Amino acid sequence: MSRASTLGLSGPATVEKPERAAGATALQAAKIRVARRRARQRRVRWGLAVVASLLVANALAGERGVVARLTAGRAHADLLAGIEEVRRENAALRERIRRLREDPGEIEAIARRELGLMRPGERLFVVKQSPVVKRNPVAKRNPAPSGARP
Repeated sequence: MSRASTLGLSGPATVEKPERAAGATALQAAKIRVARRRARQRRVRWGLAVVASLLVANALAGERGVVARLTAGRAHADLLAGIEEVRRENAALRERIRRLREDPGEIEAIARRELGLMRPGERLFVVKQSPVVKRNPVAKRNPAPSGARP
């Protein structure tokens, strides 16, 4: 008699393994072993499926996943475009510096435009625009009455 049965306990602790139980046939024991092996294989498959799904999720959305790489690729392309724009601007500025150093006409044009300077003997003519006079369009449409004199 087992200790659990002497204490009056029942349940899984008092049940002996089926293949060792008295009267169990070899066929029943083999069926039980196969069922346990299948259950263990199912647990292993489920565990592998969970691990694989976690790895796939990490590959897609993780710190170095596909989404992060796409985002980084877009940011890289934007930065390259910005660098190219700055290079073009630098080239234009270098050309302006060269013209200011070598072309006296450029300096004169800037002095005339920004400082309002003139050469000796030149005269400045200021042309004012006259204000625009609006005519009354209603007066043309409504002629004076026949009895009235203009």
